[in-house]
Amino acid sequence: MFPNPQFYVDDGYSDANFNRTDFQRVMPDMENDKIGIIITKDKRYTDIQKLTPELLRLFIQKIVVHEKDVKYSIHARQTEVIHYTDIGMVGNPAIRDQAENL
Repeated sequence: MFPNPQFYVDDGYSDANFNRTDFQRVMPDMENDKIGIIITKDKRYTDIQKLTPELLRLFIQKIVVHEKDVKYSIHARQTEVIHYTDIGMVGNPAIRDQAENL
C-alpha cells in the first residue's frame, strides 16, 4: 500500500510550534516532492478511555454478522466481521475475502 513509509513524530509538542525536530525534517522532503501522502493522527483519539456511540460511528463502517454454523444451536460458532472506516477489515483473510463479496 505504501512502498516506502517514513515516520515524522513530534509527540508532546503543540501544533502551533513550528520549531519541532520532525516538522523541520518533513518540510524539505515535501518541498522536494519526496512525499506522496501525509497521514496524521487526531490527538482527540489517541487516549480513548471509554468507547461511546459517537466513537463507534466514527471508527466503524459496518459490522457483518454471519449465520451460525449450526442453525438454532446456542453453542454453534458464529463469525462477525468488523469493517473499520478508512482501514477496511482486520483479521482472518479467508473470512475477509468472503465478507468483501457482501
